[in-house]
Amino acid sequence: GFPPETEVYRKKVTEYNWDKETDGLTVEIILEKVENIRGPGHDGYYTGRCPSCAAKGVEAGQIWDDDSSHFRFNPEDMVIHCFAGCSRFDIVGAIK
Repeated sequence: GFPPETEVYRKKVTEYNWDKETDGLTVEIILEKVENIRGPGHDGYYTGRCPSCAAKGVEAGQIWDDDSSHFRFNPEDMVIHCFAGCSRFDIVGAIK
């Protein structure tokens, strides 16, 4: 059968909130644009090279690719996080 109505509603709300948080980025776009992406892991998180850190490295003429320049995202938990401290807006802007 069909999933329960509350499950369908929860999924729609999650998709709507993720769309708002990421300015319309889909998981598919993120997977296509982010380098070294892997996941989702058992916790639902995808991990990869932070696109904002990568852009900063290109601007500075250097490779910006140590462990602290990676990020994680989880569309269900609405988390998009850079371990080096880039803001969500910087990450979304670098992907777009």
